[in-house]
Amino acid sequence: MRGDEALDPLVILAIGIATVLGLILVLRVNAFLALIISAIVVSLLAPGDIGTKIQRVADAFGKSAGGIAIVIALAAIIGECMMASGAADRIVQAFLRLLGEKRASWALMGSGFVLAVPVFFDTVFYLLVPLARSLFRRTNRNYLLYILAIAAGGAITHTLVPPTPGPLVMASTLGIDVGVMILIGGLVAFPAAVAGLIVARVFDSWMEIPFRDDRVIGTEDDVPTVPVDHPPLLLSLLPVVLPVVLISANTALSTMANNERPAQLKPQEITDWSFLTSVTPAADGEAPTPAQHLFSLLSEETQQSLQAGPSLTEDQQAVVLSDLNQILGRKSPQLYDNAVFDGVLPKR
Repeated sequence: MRGDEALDPLVILAIGIATVLGLILVLRVNAFLALIISAIVVSLLAPGDIGTKIQRVADAFGKSAGGIAIVIALAAIIGECMMASGAADRIVQAFLRLLGEKRASWALMGSGFVLAVPVFFDTVFYLLVPLARSLFRRTNRNYLLYILAIAAGGAITHTLVPPTPGPLVMASTLGIDVGVMILIGGLVAFPAAVAGLIVARVFDSWMEIPFRDDRVIGTEDDVPTVPVDHPPLLLSLLPVVLPVVLISANTALSTMANNERPAQLKPQEITDWSFLTSVTPAADGEAPTPAQHLFSLLSEETQQSLQAGPSLTEDQQAVVLSDLNQILGRKSPQLYDNAVFDGVLPKR
């Protein structure tokens, strides 16, 4: 391949995926290192000089880590606290009491679904597997169903619902509001988890998985109990519910604020139409005045009407007024660029 040729993006994507899977599954490399190495490989295959290729990997990692690293770290701390305090066991017992042993698969799926939001999936899995083994010893059936129910509930929220790292990174990368991601992820995750449980029942009826009663992973006493020193259910659910409520409230309030009717200019509020016709675009390299900045946001047709002045007809005034109100309605941050208005207003 010559220096001026570039690989097809799909080929680069396939190489990146193959690199990640090969490093993790074949060479047993740590997942973090595998992702970094894969990112470097993909960047090296993309166009650009070698310095730029390495720099963009560092820039992309720094941008992602700066935006979500604190949230991920706090989520990990919350998850560990739930495990150490017994809050996770308390939630599992609540599901079992609510649904009963006959619907234990639903209880395991629900427990995994809820706990995988603040707790990493592998931790949730190892927490619930002993319970599945203990239930099988009592019923002598549905062992595969219990295991797959845990996987269906935990894997789906770990994949789709923040603040778990994967969906949180995707929300940050795609510029999606975290509250919207939680809402849509939850709406998609629940039916997907139910579908996973249905598939688990089918596999359980077709396949018989031998149970190794080696008493290494689980024993008869593996069913979590609720000692008196464990937190009550409401406090146990608080680390899961509170972040979701706060993030969702922020999203709802932001949406309400964005839907409010913006300020609208009225014809009588513009007393000097001739001033608008005297505004000229800023020269190249010059900092625009506030009037020039506003002028640049107008449509090309409106700019031409103003430049054709010196007076405007009523129809032209109506067009200019409509254009100004559209700019206000967009709530564009460019309209309130601090650099443009710096020095215009006196400092207090």
